[in-house]
Amino acid sequence: MSHGRPGTTSKNFFPININLHGKRVLICGGSSYALSTTEMLMEFGAKVDIVSPHMVKELSETVVTYGDRVNLLRRPFDAGDEDNLNEGNYQLALSFDFVQCEQLVAAATKAKVPVYILNKPDESDFIVPSMIKRGHLKISVSTDAISHQLEQAIVQRIEAMFVSEIDSYTLFLTRMKEIIANAAQEKSYTDPQSYRQLLLDLSESQEILHALQRRNFEEANHLARMMVAGQVTETGDPPARKAK
Repeated sequence: MSHGRPGTTSKNFFPININLHGKRVLICGGSSYALSTTEMLMEFGAKVDIVSPHMVKELSETVVTYGDRVNLLRRPFDAGDEDNLNEGNYQLALSFDFVQCEQLVAAATKAKVPVYILNKPDESDFIVPSMIKRGHLKISVSTDAISHQLEQAIVQRIEAMFVSEIDSYTLFLTRMKEIIANAAQEKSYTDPQSYRQLLLDLSESQEILHALQRRNFEEANHLARMMVAGQVTETGDPPARKAK
């Protein structure tokens, strides 16, 4: 999903994933854009404060759904919010309120908190792309907030192409997460350097890549398990990192 409207920009935004789990995010404005953005942020574990004297009624339902992870402040942006920004209490700030936009931007810029402004990508530090999310699998599409329609068209095309396979890719990721977590508990990988090397080998394995390209997920998982066990390497040699 994306929450920007078409706009012109000279910026070329660098795509990056950020950990928002347990982090606070400030939203100024109570529109439908604030609602959809809040729901998305909640899905990624953020805690959201929404500041606005006027809010769409659906925002009240988010309190029921997400409990203390969303805080509705039915008032204008004020000095207390500026203090919270300056004290580093917010990871991100987003403005969907054109009336108080300049005040929020000035405060966030002073506090060095990245800020997003609806319809103003040239004045924003980041943008929110359209995306597909299935567990740990995320596919994002961005036009630097120039064309939301194009982003959505491409996302829908990707979903149509992978509709029969995306669950298999997601399941593969879940199993890989389990394999890596189990490896971290093995005595052979208690040394940080050995564990880092294992992660590197798994991420760069051409054998696993070729299995995935053939959509043979069972083979890919089997290869990963064998690599952790030290029975398969890219060169065929026994891994030196494994304890004898």
